[in-house]
Amino acid sequence: WFGLPLLLVMPITVLSQKENNGTKQGAQPEIKDSSKTVPALYRSVSEKSRIHSSATINGRELEKVPVFNLNNALYGKLAGLGIRQPSGDPGDDGASLTLRGLSPLVLVDGVPRSITSVNPEQIESITVLKDGLATAMLGIRSNGGAVLITTRKGDGMGHKLSFTANTGWQTPLKGPKPLNAFDYATLYNEALANDGRPLAYTPAQLDAYKNHTDQYLYPDVNWKSVMLKSAAPFKHYNLTAGDSHSSYRYFLSLDYLNQQGLFVQNSINDYSTNSGYKRYNIRGNVEVDINKYLTASLN
Repeated sequence: WFGLPLLLVMPITVLSQKENNGTKQGAQPEIKDSSKTVPALYRSVSEKSRIHSSATINGRELEKVPVFNLNNALYGKLAGLGIRQPSGDPGDDGASLTLRGLSPLVLVDGVPRSITSVNPEQIESITVLKDGLATAMLGIRSNGGAVLITTRKGDGMGHKLSFTANTGWQTPLKGPKPLNAFDYATLYNEALANDGRPLAYTPAQLDAYKNHTDQYLYPDVNWKSVMLKSAAPFKHYNLTAGDSHSSYRYFLSLDYLNQQGLFVQNSINDYSTNSGYKRYNIRGNVEVDINKYLTASLN
């Protein structure tokens, strides 16, 4: 019910032409900003000198998407990255990532880790490395490409404190609409008659299903509405703090998520019959400039 189709995004470059004094002129080539840097494997390179194939998105763009798993925030954001969400179960609703048909290696601040361990509000940037030139140093582990996640740090803007609270309800996009017992039995009889086989339900049984005269012998139960709710609540809180000085920088993030499932809670049970997911996430980093040539960091 929560499955989402595979979304592929392909960049398209269009060259325009115009007439000028009887001659055709093509579009001027794009001039890259030499002062802009893009993340690469264990380093940053200038946009002008970049020769590997990659795509980057800023973490601020991910905060605009109301999702709890980072995987689900990347739909249509990075060219070439395929995303599919096979389940909607709380805690297991993260989408799978594919690059060139394979699962890419995920590096969080240069260390291989699970992408679900990072909250979108803790991210500075995400870069997808697509070709062998960009991932050569990773060896065979990078046969499916790599996803580089850079977490936020003290940004040089002085002390900052931020708190975000999200609460709401999650509902399925769509689901199957089951037939009632009378319609099912009628159509089943029609299918048997078309095959020349004896009918499974008599006219008296069909009337009992239709009129609900005996709920024990001829029940008519919509198990979807009995077992599942139409919506499930969630709560998400995030507190971040950061500071930056001439000799040190730090960043701290506290994250809490409470996501409930769609199963109906039965009052006769003294335990929960619903699915749910709670996440507590603490992430921090500190950087200290020992001298102008040496910096120590802890993440």
